[in-house]
Amino acid sequence: MEDNGNAQKIEEGFSALVQVLEEKHEENEKRSQIMSEKAATLMNRMASLAAPLVPKVGLEMIRSGTQDGQGGDLFGVEYFKGRMLLLGKTDPVPFRPDMPSKSVTDQFCVLGEDGRFYEIMYSLEEGRVDAFQAAIEPAVIMDVYGYEVMFMLYRALRDFKAVEEELVTAFERVLTFIDAKKG
Repeated sequence: MEDNGNAQKIEEGFSALVQVLEEKHEENEKRSQIMSEKAATLMNRMASLAAPLVPKVGLEMIRSGTQDGQGGDLFGVEYFKGRMLLLGKTDPVPFRPDMPSKSVTDQFCVLGEDGRFYEIMYSLEEGRVDAFQAAIEPAVIMDVYGYEVMFMLYRALRDFKAVEEELVTAFERVLTFIDAKKG
C-alpha cells in the first residue's frame, strides 16, 4: 500500500527546491550582467593601479627588426618607447589597420607606462618584422581578449604588492566569480 502523503511531501519539497534554485540562478545572472557592464570600468581602475609597475617589471617590445637568414635572430632592432606589461594574446586578425596589404602574425594587448591599453600587431614579411601599435579601449579588450587581460592585471598587482591586500582579495573574488560564470 502506497503512502500518498509522503509522496506528496516529497514532490512539494522538490518543487520548493527547484524554485529556490531558479531564484538563485536569476540572481546570479543579474549580478553577472552588472559585473560585465562594470568590467571596463574595473579594468581601467586596475590599469591605473598597475601603471607604476610597468617601468620596473614591463618588457621592451620590438617595433621592428630584420631577421637573419640563418637561425632567425633579429638584428637592427628598434623598440617602442617605454616598457609595456604584456597582458594577453589573441588569434591575429587577417590584416593590419594601418596597412591592409600586411598580414598579422601575432597580436597582443599591453599596458603602457602611461596607464593606457594598447594593441600591438606584428607582421613578418621577407625577413622584416614590424609592428603596428594602437590604443584600445577596455570594452573592446573584453570582446577581443576576454577576461585574460583582467586576470593578468590582477596577477601583476598581487605579485608585486602594488595595492593593499584587501583590494587584491576583492579582485580575486571578482575573478573567481567571473570564472565560475564561464563554466
